[in-house]
Amino acid sequence: MPAKLLEGKPIAESIKNKLKQDIAGLGFKPVLASILVGENAASEAYARSQEKIAAALGIGYQLHKLDAKIKQHELIAYVQKLNADKNVTGIII
Repeated sequence: MPAKLLEGKPIAESIKNKLKQDIAGLGFKPVLASILVGENAASEAYARSQEKIAAALGIGYQLHKLDAKIKQHELIAYVQKLNADKNVTGIII
């Protein structure tokens, strides 16, 4: 059987359109909180991409930049604070 070339862009657009519909049907605007620890150009670029996609899908976005010297227990407490926030529906670190 010959190989079939898949076009990624139309597939991605189809997925995004379905997600937009699903999100619109939730009855509330979900909010993604993204936590960046320290300075990393690649991570910051990824966060900008997250924000752009979230906006396109109708998802709120919060970026939380934390110092690289943060202690583990402080980071855990920060995540717990966000987890307790009723306005935040998802967290990514």
